[in-house]
Amino acid sequence: PRKGQFVVFDKAAAALLRHILLPVPNERTKGVVFTRTVFGNLLAGPTAEEQDDREQARVDSDTLQRLIDAAVERIPGLRGMPVTATYAGLRPASEKKEYRIRQV
Repeated sequence: PRKGQFVVFDKAAAALLRHILLPVPNERTKGVVFTRTVFGNLLAGPTAEEQDDREQARVDSDTLQRLIDAAVERIPGLRGMPVTATYAGLRPASEKKEYRIRQV
């Protein structure tokens, strides 16, 4: 599986973003997205971390700090902005670049 971690910035950060920011995908990931949440916060994520454990979806403080640093690099106004939530989740990973949907 691949673990993805997210950072949610304070609602004041949403004023810094007028539209979704999508990076150019590469061979490993579709990249970190920046968007407003339905609650008015600014969301950054996900990361793309390969792992063997299918049960472990804990957030990692070092990875979250790198994600925050990358967010500040893209949107300098985020510097010093409070983080109101962090979370992580697991998703399937394969060598294929396209999504796979099939009946089981």
